[in-house]
Amino acid sequence: MRSWITLTHTESSFALIFALLLGGAVGCSVYDGSLLNDDADTGSGCASGTADCDGNGSCESDLTSEATCGRCDVRCTAGQRCVAGAACLEGDAEIPDGFMLDVLADTMVEDTGNMMDASTTGRRWPGRPPASTEGEDTAARVWALKDVVLDQSMGRWRDIGWDLDGVRTESFMDFHPCTPPGAPAPPLDGNEGIDNAFGDAILSQIVMFNSSFEANAREEMENGEAILIVVRGWNGEDDDPQVEATMIQALGVNRSDGNEMPQWDGDDRWLQTETSFVGGDPDNPNIFNDNAYVRNRMLVFQLPDRRAITLPWVNDNQFDMFLIDSHLTGTISADGTRLERVILAGRYPRVELNNAWESAGICRGTVSRALIDDLLDDELDIRDPVGSGTGPSVMCNAISLGLELTGYLAELDAIVSVPPPEPVDCLP
Repeated sequence: MRSWITLTHTESSFALIFALLLGGAVGCSVYDGSLLNDDADTGSGCASGTADCDGNGSCESDLTSEATCGRCDVRCTAGQRCVAGAACLEGDAEIPDGFMLDVLADTMVEDTGNMMDASTTGRRWPGRPPASTEGEDTAARVWALKDVVLDQSMGRWRDIGWDLDGVRTESFMDFHPCTPPGAPAPPLDGNEGIDNAFGDAILSQIVMFNSSFEANAREEMENGEAILIVVRGWNGEDDDPQVEATMIQALGVNRSDGNEMPQWDGDDRWLQTETSFVGGDPDNPNIFNDNAYVRNRMLVFQLPDRRAITLPWVNDNQFDMFLIDSHLTGTISADGTRLERVILAGRYPRVELNNAWESAGICRGTVSRALIDDLLDDELDIRDPVGSGTGPSVMCNAISLGLELTGYLAELDAIVSVPPPEPVDCLP
């Protein structure tokens, strides 16, 4: 059996990464008001930035000018200035509180067609197969997850996740299900409506300052800090309308060949952490669903809300995620030895993130924490709880998240207790 990995929570490298990441973000916003007019009425055949505002067939109007203010129907008079390419404000007057929210709301109300089209659902997991596909159950399958994709830069985040809110927000002119506290509009979706603002705003930028961020986490998983997915009641076919699925945190392996490190060859017998079960009871796992299913060989596992999912992020830190409305999906390979393109997607409530920062040693009152909070105020893009209202006047209070991993055939071994992480003292 491999020796225990000591789990510690210190501010050190984890907080330093965020300090570097966010150091240049104070006072800035990723929102650019000019983006409101991606689809400004440029007129048929007019070049970008110009329009036939007079309807005479010539593209004489410069939409970038102060007078035109980005739209044919918004003209600033002498003494007024254009704000965010959408409205005119008198002289040097300061932008009043709520002004940009009002502008955004007015723009959306005017564009009823966009509001209707935006409700079109994007990329979602497949639905449950019919009951007629039920068959004789096979033996339980266990896959150990590794190869986590944390480097979501260069647009990778756009294809990692699912459409969580049923709204495809592809332009700042589109209907938004909520408004973040620090910006007039939430970040745009990825491809086909994928919601993954965490991958875009947080993960993809961390790697700019720490190129080994993903490699460190992968090494920890490679060496034995894994997540296990256990499926029971699967009929072994492409479709099964009901299976039992369990997520278990694992730490180390037992192997018949005496090797102390996992070899990922199907013969690793993984040690299950006691904290994966309520009171350590093997019949009462924390993360379990007896109504998961398989469709076209894709496992669809809806996770219970606000249960700790632990990933090793950097050498001296772990990070517990408490998601809601989360699903784990993955395609079972033809020979059953792999769970391919595993996607963990869900909503990370701001209140849970606040607790996570504290556990990771990023305490209230520190510079790192202030910078993180400032960024999140701009990047929150979704609601908690699900169904708690939509529209520009509703405040976003969660951030969407998508992670990708790969599962390798494994076996279960004993349930063991593990040393608790060192406590972090954050002042109240």
